[in-house]
Amino acid sequence: MKFITRHRSLLFCLLLSPLLTQCIATQQDLKSLELRLRTVNNKMRSLDMNYEDLHEETTNRANKNTVEALQKNLATTANSIDQLQNQLLQVKGQMEENSHHYGKLQEEAQDYRDNLSIRFHDLHDGIENLRMSQDDLTARINQLEQRIENNGKLIRDVSEDLNKEKAARAAEIAELARREANAAARAAKAAEEAKAKARAAAANARRAEKEQASSGKPRIIEPAASKKEIEPTATAKAGTSGSATEQDPAKELYDSGIAAYSAEKFKEAYAAFTNYIEKYPTGNLKANARFWLGDSLYAQKEYELAILEYQKVIADYPKHEKAPAALLKQGLAFEKLNDNDTAKLVYYKLVDDYPDSKQAALGQKRLDSF
Repeated sequence: MKFITRHRSLLFCLLLSPLLTQCIATQQDLKSLELRLRTVNNKMRSLDMNYEDLHEETTNRANKNTVEALQKNLATTANSIDQLQNQLLQVKGQMEENSHHYGKLQEEAQDYRDNLSIRFHDLHDGIENLRMSQDDLTARINQLEQRIENNGKLIRDVSEDLNKEKAARAAEIAELARREANAAARAAKAAEEAKAKARAAAANARRAEKEQASSGKPRIIEPAASKKEIEPTATAKAGTSGSATEQDPAKELYDSGIAAYSAEKFKEAYAAFTNYIEKYPTGNLKANARFWLGDSLYAQKEYELAILEYQKVIADYPKHEKAPAALLKQGLAFEKLNDNDTAKLVYYKLVDDYPDSKQAALGQKRLDSF
């Protein structure tokens, strides 16, 4: 309606334009024009009415659609609200369940804290006990170190005393060996002198016999001179060959030493064999007596002295049957002295120098045992 009213003047001018151009107006034309104007006005009114009806209808339809849309929206909103309520209920349920779990977790955490506190106190007590034990151990270690130091001093003192004693024993052994060497030298010198006297007496006797035979006079023997000159010869022969003049007392003395050794009277045996060697320095049993001297000392655990006696047998009588036996006993004595290296050397010498002896087999067994 507003559209038509607004452009009415424009329409009116358009309708009048032909008339104005001709500038000729008649009554009939005016009537016709009015009629036409009325017709146009009626049409315009009809158009206004139609427009209003159309506008009203359009408005009603729009309102109707809006209400339906609002109803649909309300229904959708109601459904959403229901869904939200359901979700809210679910959330509340989950929250209650979570609250219940949280309560349990708090209780478990409190129990764990309590247990942890108890264990911490126990651990603290254990650490204190360990610290006390460590202090006790430290004190004991200090005591043991002090004892070890004291024992070390005692061992050093004892070692010094033992070294002094060993030195004194070595000096004593050296002195004894020197004396025995001097005695042996004197005995050898006496034997040589006796042999020389015997040879001189024999030469004199042969010369006197020749002179008597050449002169034709009977032989005169002076008893005193004969005894004085001939007795050493007999003594020398008894020392080397064991004649009837010396055999009985020498053998008797030697047998007494063997009997004492068999009866385990080692000191008496040592004295008997020493007496034999001193009385009969050139006797045929001197090597045996020297070996049994070593065995008598070995039985008394005088291993160092026994080694010296065995060495005299080895050095002075290397081809005697007692030489390999002396080597074997010498090696055993070194073992008793915990000198295994020297013992091995002795056994090697035994095996090399006397390979066919029964002592060599025993020495090889000793070597294999190391």
